[in-house]
Amino acid sequence: MKKPYLIAELSCNHEGDLHEMFELIDIAKSLKIDCVKIQSYTSDTISSDTKFKNNTMWGNMAIKKLYKMAHTPRDWHNNIVEYCKKIKIDLFTTVYSENDLLFTKKFNFSKYKIASFELSDLSLIKETTKVSKNIMISNGMSYFEEVENAINIIRSNKARPTLLHCNSGYPANFAELDLQTIPFIKKYFNCTIGFSDHTLFENVNSLKNLEPFIAPLSSVYMGAEVIEFHLIKNRSKSKKLFEKKKGGFDWAFSKEPKEIEYLIKAIDEFSYKNFLRDLSKKHLKIFKKMKGSVKLKPSNRELETRKFQPSLWITKNIKAGDKFKFGYGKNKNFDSLRPNDGLPLKFYKYVNGKKSLKDLKTGHPLSWEDIKIN
Repeated sequence: MKKPYLIAELSCNHEGDLHEMFELIDIAKSLKIDCVKIQSYTSDTISSDTKFKNNTMWGNMAIKKLYKMAHTPRDWHNNIVEYCKKIKIDLFTTVYSENDLLFTKKFNFSKYKIASFELSDLSLIKETTKVSKNIMISNGMSYFEEVENAINIIRSNKARPTLLHCNSGYPANFAELDLQTIPFIKKYFNCTIGFSDHTLFENVNSLKNLEPFIAPLSSVYMGAEVIEFHLIKNRSKSKKLFEKKKGGFDWAFSKEPKEIEYLIKAIDEFSYKNFLRDLSKKHLKIFKKMKGSVKLKPSNRELETRKFQPSLWITKNIKAGDKFKFGYGKNKNFDSLRPNDGLPLKFYKYVNGKKSLKDLKTGHPLSWEDIKIN
């Protein structure tokens, strides 16, 4: 069996410290992880400035403040790119808007990822295929038609899709993983399939009973060729930052170096023939729970996470009678931003060029009542 390609997602686990980002990259290199991934956005390119309540682990935080604290600064990017070249480890990024894509273009990333949240942003996916022909997407919190639409856009623009099966529970619940989906989508889409791992605890309500290995190992058994996981230096330290609302935003689904080291050793020794036989009774029970069935829609917990998905928002003050102009830039006045209080992204082409029925201010979620239809 070919060893899966391993990706360490660094996300916000640098805690706002470039030196810590370099330390995470060094850890990934020392563990012989194939690749590290960063996230390229700013608080302005990813979210509107709105009060937003939800029942996720970030539910009591202002969304724009959250992203402002969690983002990887743009002036770090060149240093990160050069450092990864120096130590010879693969690097790529996730983009969340066309502005992010335009910024990262100069770094010549060999591949890009579109996050589960932005899977329905077909305009972003199409533009990304013009920059790279290797596009990775995740199916977390998604309906099957959304995944299929994204795959079709990638292929119609002569790019190669990699699809990661994912649960966007943050942290993910073993009972909602539905790993049986992996062989199904592998056969249905006939592309490289992987697993984006957000598991850590057996009990996601109490955040107790650590089980950091069983889900990614089981995904390999089910056919995953790529495994992505969040790498963190010190989870306990990050948890304390999170409790003070000063950082640690991904602590509850990130794995520490020793856990990754054990996981890699287990992957190296993996035997498809003996996998189920060698599991303990406890882990066999968990595996059966995780296997589930083919997942073609969001789980119950993911429905809450979908509230973070982008929608159409006013980004520049508009007078009644002004035309709507989609995109990011000086002459544009509405765009795709999180959360999903506005119209769905699929209507951006329809709205573009239509006239506004009323004066609208920056930060307003676009609705049908704002648009002159005829």
